[in-house]
Amino acid sequence: MSRPDLSAVATPEDLARVFPFLSQQERAIVQPFVTICRRAAAEPLFTIGDGADACYLLLSGSVAVKKQTGYGRNSQVIALLSPPAPVGEGALVGSGEHLTAVHAVVDTVLLRLAADDFDNLAARHPQIALSIMGHLLRITGLRLEKCSARLAHIL
Repeated sequence: MSRPDLSAVATPEDLARVFPFLSQQERAIVQPFVTICRRAAAEPLFTIGDGADACYLLLSGSVAVKKQTGYGRNSQVIALLSPPAPVGEGALVGSGEHLTAVHAVVDTVLLRLAADDFDNLAARHPQIALSIMGHLLRITGLRLEKCSARLAHIL
């Protein structure tokens, strides 16, 4: 499960990289709701079945997303993500548990937005939360389009 780095505070530059669609003032409002999370190469961010309790946004490094193939314990890398990609964004809509495993490919730094903190942000600043959700929805839609195109190419 995730281990936020409580000694590291997200900088305004970090927030500008992952939330470029928010104004500087909006990013300052979001800043107290995020924490820094670090993973060494090959270290998991989360595994299949872990509780989905946070969305992550890549600041540096990269992560591999793995899905079980259905053949025993075998899994397949289905995506390699790099900054400023979101990871585990389903946690913000109450997806329950992770259906994929994600691990760092190289040393990786992420921003962590806990689902509870997002709910608090949404209660206090609904327009900012709506902007974040809209951004995540656009990225999820693009990922689905690319996945569908790859599947059609295979078939």
